[in-house]
Amino acid sequence: MLEVSRSGYYRWIAGAQARAARQADEDALVEEIREIHTEHLGNYRALRAQPADPCE
Repeated sequence: MLEVSRSGYYRWIAGAQARAARQADEDALVEEIREIHTEHLGNYRALRAQPADPCE
């Protein structure tokens, strides 16, 4: 026996849908972050401005 109260078990079961929804939201966010990262060629920040002539 797991020694879990009946009310605790049913509360955990009731929260399963909310946990699944949060996980789906997180998965979508991770996918969006990966797409943006790929669009920007793996750069995490803005590229530094470079002078037109490197000797200047």
